Amino acid sequence: MISKETHQVDWIGKLPKNWEHKPLRNLTYFINDNNSDLKFTNVLSLLKDIGVVPYEEKGNQGNKSKEDLSNYKLAYKNTIVVNSMNLKIGSVGLSKYDGCVSPVYYVLGIRKGNNIHYVNYLFQTREFQEYLGSFGRGIMEIREKISKDDMKIALIPKPPLATQDRIVEYLEKKIAIIDDQVAKNKKAIELLVEYRASVIDAKSQPNSNWRIEKLKYHFEFSKGLSITKENLVEEGLPVISYGQIHSKTNLGTTITDDLIRYVPNEYLENTNALVYKGDFIFADTSEDLEGVGNCVYNDKDSAIFAGYHTIILRAKNKNMNFFSYLFKSNYWRSQLRSMVNGTKLYSITQGLLNQVKIYIPPLSEQKEIVSYLDKKCKHTDKVIAYRKAIIEKLEEYKKSLIFEVVTGKKDV
Repeated sequence: MISKETHQVDWIGKLPKNWEHKPLRNLTYFINDNNSDLKFTNVLSLLKDIGVVPYEEKGNQGNKSKEDLSNYKLAYKNTIVVNSMNLKIGSVGLSKYDGCVSPVYYVLGIRKGNNIHYVNYLFQTREFQEYLGSFGRGIMEIREKISKDDMKIALIPKPPLATQDRIVEYLEKKIAIIDDQVAKNKKAIELLVEYRASVIDAKSQPNSNWRIEKLKYHFEFSKGLSITKENLVEEGLPVISYGQIHSKTNLGTTITDDLIRYVPNEYLENTNALVYKGDFIFADTSEDLEGVGNCVYNDKDSAIFAGYHTIILRAKNKNMNFFSYLFKSNYWRSQLRSMVNGTKLYSITQGLLNQVKIYIPPLSEQKEIVSYLDKKCKHTDKVIAYRKAIIEKLEEYKKSLIFEVVTGKKDV
């Protein structure tokens, strides 16, 4: 919306004198090339806050591609790919590849006299994403589709081409520095996680005085909620599903806020899918052997729902702190990895878990191991959290910098 008093667009604010407010169609056009003749067989995917990636690099995020690619659209290098249903949460990016994309995606080319990278930076701003989101139509807020007609008339800032070029050059340099710092902190976190795992492995090697018993004697099994990602909401009852269990942020021994998603309150009647303190949530499938046995331990006093593609291990004896570490150890998980079948997808069933054995130290030794690992992991987790906080601040600074520069608040 343009304010009559100040002649400015609400999401942009006041522009420099030689800049204009223009509809998006003034700078870009929609590319509607169809892949009916299978010009491209390489599928491109769009990931939130990451952008366009080859399908095989996206991991277990997002939806599966269809086998029939004839209905897909063509995308080209240096075009902007937009998920018409997920733009509001950041599913947009500049493609570095030629390939085909889902029919729900929009592909935008650049009109002569404009810089595609400048327009892409506009799309990366939270403010522009929320503004476009206001045009969305649908049942679920985060899955509201934005029509082409509404996108075409969306108002954006248009500086002269020379200014667009300077903005792109400035942001590329600044963002490269920020991204380098983010990468260094992520690498530090990886090393800390590896160290944490090695400490757990070292203390989980069974001694001769440890009992060996079947897992089923100490746990009862049940399934998580029969839901999909479409059932998730912004607020409601906390739930942890398959995707969060396989997340790199999942330490396995504790539930952190970044693992939690939400389902509507009406799911409260599904008490069989509730996980209480001392219980575990296992992912029932993995796309690689390394992820087989990934789980999370509920160390909180409050219950939480297990979501889609999960198996609940409900403890018969609630003093299960030791097993939260044992289940993280490669020594224990090697059993599962040797028992599962598959090439691209490995499934863990309740029947398989019935056969798995656990190693049980005397109670006094359990307490000693838990005390040692709690101390070691607490310190490591504190440093990991510190590094994550740095990354969050850097990413937030990057977003605010992009917004200030592409809307002329900061002169480059």
